[in-house]
Amino acid sequence: EVAEVAPLPQINNYLILIFQLAGHEIGLLATRPVNSVEIAMSSDNLSHRQPAIMGSVIIDSKTTYLVDIYKFIKILHPEWLQVSQEVTDIQSVTILFAEDSVFFREQVSKFMDEEGFKVIKAEDGEVAWQLLQQHRNEIDLVVTDIEMPRLDGFGLARKIKLENDFKDLPVIALTTLAGTEDIARGKELGLADYLIKLDKGNLIESIFRNLEQKRAKNDGN
Repeated sequence: EVAEVAPLPQINNYLILIFQLAGHEIGLLATRPVNSVEIAMSSDNLSHRQPAIMGSVIIDSKTTYLVDIYKFIKILHPEWLQVSQEVTDIQSVTILFAEDSVFFREQVSKFMDEEGFKVIKAEDGEVAWQLLQQHRNEIDLVVTDIEMPRLDGFGLARKIKLENDFKDLPVIALTTLAGTEDIARGKELGLADYLIKLDKGNLIESIFRNLEQKRAKNDGN
């Protein structure tokens, strides 16, 4: 219904991969995995471009598509994603995004670009802190990776919350695996959210929710 992919082979039993997005569940049929491999992640975002496919990688000499679940839902059930976007003029919102991995930096910044936000990218927490100083009157929200060289996401969040001019700036953390100890530490530092990388639906929802809360707080003052 969305992407141009071959149908699954006819077998007696399928797996269903369940994703939760915007308060809903969606299932994708799949065959059982036969193996797992570790590869250096370098995606091609141009050769196989089509709806709901964010790119492709070569695994064991085979082209493998990277599925964009958020885009699938946006095409099939756009009403699921109708979060309140009355918070502000989206194009006037500037987000500072800190991420040391080139792959994740490009993919996640693309998520935010596609929603109409202006994104300022930083390759680590130290660069992000410098950019925040330079654009202190422009940045509305910060999205940061946790594990980064020089200054990690926790350190960046701590510096932001300790400076009076930035203490009300929402900070959303992204990670590949959110452990309970890390989440608890993030809450102590005042992180607005702790999300898994490449979960576009939850990221966009979190951005709008935190912008709304920030606006309501400013209106109250």
